[in-house]
Amino acid sequence: PFFAVQSRTMARFLHGTINKYCFLFEYIKSQTADRYSLPETIVMILALRSLRLNMSGIIAKESVLWRDHAQRQYLEIEREGLGLYKTSKDYGLGWWLPGKFDWDNWRFKNDVGERLMVGNNILLGEYGDR
Repeated sequence: PFFAVQSRTMARFLHGTINKYCFLFEYIKSQTADRYSLPETIVMILALRSLRLNMSGIIAKESVLWRDHAQRQYLEIEREGLGLYKTSKDYGLGWWLPGKFDWDNWRFKNDVGERLMVGNNILLGEYGDR
């Protein structure tokens, strides 16, 4: 869909989105000790990835942000993303799909966090060694 939005309104929206991702990262970082749990790490990674692509860039290249679900043919593991493709197609602007992030606890919901396409195998290896 096409929308006519004033530049000032769009700039405020984009700056608000930047603040949201910065706050999310800083809040999680401030609530942890010297070490971060895997769920905390995933939230901070995705906040930074979202922040990096907020103003420019090809979001479609970042599968974890763009897609909702993905399944590799040679693996039976289903992976999840945050679905910016769906929300941007439906509403003209992209945001994380509802139901994936628990805003009360500031973490991805358990079933979602385990399947996010964030390089979990690498992260799990690192956390498994500790």
